[in-house]
Amino acid sequence: MKFRSVSLLVLLFSFIAFLTINLPGEIYFPWEKAFAGALDPKAWPGIVIVPQSGTAFAFCPKVYRQEKSAEFHDFFYLVSQVGPHSPDGLYAQVKFDLHLPFKKGRETPVFLKPALREYEMLVEWSRREEETIIGRYHFPDLIDRVTLIFYFPWDTSGRYEYNNESSSVHGRSQEKNNLRYLCWLSLKPEKIETVGKQLHLTFKINKNKDLYFVAATGTSFTEIKNRTVSFYRSRTIDGILNDEKKAYEKKRFKVKGLYEGVAEAITNNLFW
Repeated sequence: MKFRSVSLLVLLFSFIAFLTINLPGEIYFPWEKAFAGALDPKAWPGIVIVPQSGTAFAFCPKVYRQEKSAEFHDFFYLVSQVGPHSPDGLYAQVKFDLHLPFKKGRETPVFLKPALREYEMLVEWSRREEETIIGRYHFPDLIDRVTLIFYFPWDTSGRYEYNNESSSVHGRSQEKNNLRYLCWLSLKPEKIETVGKQLHLTFKINKNKDLYFVAATGTSFTEIKNRTVSFYRSRTIDGILNDEKKAYEKKRFKVKGLYEGVAEAITNNLFW
């Protein structure tokens, strides 16, 4: 009886392997040395680039709803929808419900998931090459100010400054490796403030609800700009994000029938 059970299990797994042998793989990771993406657990809607060991650059938004604000760990309790995240980082999306009360932690109530569209902050980004990420934030009408906090995660260190002429943040690692960081932003900040080793850029969100960015590292600011300047247009970033979203939707693993949508939900959470 045991032998028959084992034989049936072997046949079952063999049949499943036969069915899936020609399925395209969803896991593809072309990058060789750098790490980039939402790598800091305390900053889910933020971006980190780690060009090499001991050096890292990062930023994360802080949003204001009248006199109340949310930043870093707060977003963990405000997530509305964990969207797609391709393993190669060519497309990622996540949404946050900014209508929920801030600073409540585990006591944050659950009203509706996903939230109503007019309450959501949409975060989308795409890794374009080894050390470059482009993306956009879309803020709901109830947000009137946003501060981008540029910081050095973990035990890394360095300094940031804002270059008004190029509408970009310049960063330098404290390590003796000559690495530079440049982050172009589509909006001009109304306030620039240095807080310790952090740089805070505050933007007034009125008619323009979108903030686009292009973040990259390299050996010099000139080299980085020459390599990334073709992305410095909102229309260009919109087009790339839309194309990558469609491309990932076509190639990702899916299940039809009774469990339709389950595979996507699982991989969305796994890859984030």
